[in-house]
Amino acid sequence: MRLGRDVLGLDLYQVLGVGQNATVRDIRSAYLREVRASHPDLNPDDREAEGRTAQLNIAARVLLDPALRALYDRSRNSAPEPKEPAPWYERRRPEQSSGVAANEEWAAAPATRQKRKPGPAARKFLVELRSRASRLSLALDEKLEAMPSTSRRTATLLLLGAAFWLIASARPRNLMADPGGAPPPTSVSPSVLNP
Repeated sequence: MRLGRDVLGLDLYQVLGVGQNATVRDIRSAYLREVRASHPDLNPDDREAEGRTAQLNIAARVLLDPALRALYDRSRNSAPEPKEPAPWYERRRPEQSSGVAANEEWAAAPATRQKRKPGPAARKFLVELRSRASRLSLALDEKLEAMPSTSRRTATLLLLGAAFWLIASARPRNLMADPGGAPPPTSVSPSVLNP
């Protein structure tokens, strides 16, 4: 990935709300917290949510990659480069307004088709459902992060054991069986075919 002027023009540390000496773990948790708060699916009425999420994606991608982070830090601390036209592959298209380079595969492309909007009752239900799930997920993540590593391992093993028990205890119905409980036939005798 090449760091363009649009990336170097952003203060990625401020976008994520972390300091320059933040660890990878701090950056990852800040990214998850901020994305959950400003994701377009969770904020359907906020027109700026998509742009904020794209900036968060840029910040996380650059700051979580050690080589890109070092390049970003060096570029920010160096003298500004003289203005020269951007290469053809970094030029902005007129329809692009989110402030993100067009060649970034993780940046959301502009929508070309109209999305169907749910009705007000469905929208309210979906927002409440998504926000509740994200709040529960965030609370669980925070609880697990606050636990000591031995307790975290124990909790993980208990959750895995519960998941395996649920999978093992699920017994799907055999739709081919007779209601009386006889198993379905595996072969047909020739006498049945010739009456």
